[in-house]
Amino acid sequence: MNGGLIAVYCKGNWNKPPVTHDLADWFETTEDQLLLRHCGYWVSLRGEPTMDNTTNKTVTIPRNQLLTVDNLRSLMNRIGTGGTP
Repeated sequence: MNGGLIAVYCKGNWNKPPVTHDLADWFETTEDQLLLRHCGYWVSLRGEPTMDNTTNKTVTIPRNQLLTVDNLRSLMNRIGTGGTP
């Protein structure tokens, strides 16, 4: 993979988050806002090798990479100026 960013949202216990298929439990969007519920973590896949496996891959996401407003703003500013996450 040449680049990319993964964001994962969890609800409840980190080790056993409940699974829901109702996206309204996690996200809400309007023309005025994007609301993300529960906690989110992110990881950059930049520099990771391209995979032949098209079904799955285990990705480790550091718990210290919490997706906060400040972190999201910083990520977007770096990417917007040609930098990397």
